[in-house]
Amino acid sequence: MSQIPVTVKIDADVKQQAQKLAQRLGLSLSSIVENKLREAVSERRVVFEEEYLPNEKIAKELDKIEEDVKAGRNLSGPFNTFEELERHLNSLGHAS
Repeated sequence: MSQIPVTVKIDADVKQQAQKLAQRLGLSLSSIVENKLREAVSERRVVFEEEYLPNEKIAKELDKIEEDVKAGRNLSGPFNTFEELERHLNSLGHAS
């Protein structure tokens, strides 16, 4: 497969961030661009989305929840019926 150079104008900050990402992934910027173009051609679409990155407070809460799950703490259920769930919630002081 022959390769040809392509010139693309992009924001300088975007290029710098993309180069840092490529370096962390052990890839070249060219390989990332080519991969994304191949994906667009193959799928006949271009998807724009942002990865969800929780703020510091939420990240700490998620870490605590993960620790609780691993330790088997603060878990409820499973419930086989809605009535079982309702009884459990009522026992916690929640109204149904």
